[in-house]
Amino acid sequence: MNGNPSGVSSTRVVFCGDRDVSALLLELMAAQGGKIVGLGLNSPPGPAAERIKAAAGVDADMVFYGRSIGSTVAVRKLGAEAPDLGVCCGFAPILTPEVLAVPRWGWVNVHRSYLPYNRGLDPLQWAVVEGTPAGVTVHVMTDRVDAGDILGQAEMPVYPTDNMDRLESRADELAFEVFQAAWPALRDGHLEGKPQDEDFATHHSLADCNALRHLDRDASMKVGRLLDILRCYSGASYSGVHFATGLLRSPFTVHTDIRVAGERAGEAESFATEAAETNLSLKDCLPPEAGSPEDGSGNAPRVDDQR
Repeated sequence: MNGNPSGVSSTRVVFCGDRDVSALLLELMAAQGGKIVGLGLNSPPGPAAERIKAAAGVDADMVFYGRSIGSTVAVRKLGAEAPDLGVCCGFAPILTPEVLAVPRWGWVNVHRSYLPYNRGLDPLQWAVVEGTPAGVTVHVMTDRVDAGDILGQAEMPVYPTDNMDRLESRADELAFEVFQAAWPALRDGHLEGKPQDEDFATHHSLADCNALRHLDRDASMKVGRLLDILRCYSGASYSGVHFATGLLRSPFTVHTDIRVAGERAGEAESFATEAAETNLSLKDCLPPEAGSPEDGSGNAPRVDDQR
């Protein structure tokens, strides 16, 4: 579809998302022929929300939080603004069919995965633990989550020393580059892309992510996999991995901090390869349970009780 020829009029955009990179995308669109007419933020909004609102420049009554963007009032207000295009980047709620139908050209999403791999939640985490390609994709949004045609994408490496802070930072840098390359066509209404290869598609739900993050203290697994799971939830925005145990009345959380020990990448790769070949019980990684034979103090482990 060909909408606004460059230089003729502004492309009217509804934007949803509040990651750090969202403000940069808004500033890019505003500087290159886009006009933001509505804004969706997560509920509660993220740390960058105020900067994003400033970059969007919309009135307060055109800012919607979380699922409220799907309300009858929000859909009516957005429709009255006659948007051409919708853009998502890090917006948690799934958009309703009514919201998807508002922009005349449709919606695009900036997803932190190398689609068709890792549709759904926590795509970077799953790239780490499953060894699938990591990257960023700009794709058309449809009623199937992250399954629309690809408009632009780029792959990025995952290093053995990465935690989520580092991965997310690199992914957001890449997201800006991929969106910047795609924007001229999007601005002019060209949303024709490449269909995804369903033979390689993977998808992860909230239940999948909860199962990954909640570990059985008495289970055994290779050290390499345990390290991958720990680093998936290591970083300033993550609260750690949750463990279940029989003697505590509720699960507890272990916080991790993945740091680079050696300067040479070869050293890190060698360590990761050796660790992946070793079996280790999770019991060996955690403090002994209070009152167990291994615990001579009678004190409970120094962990965060989640009650």
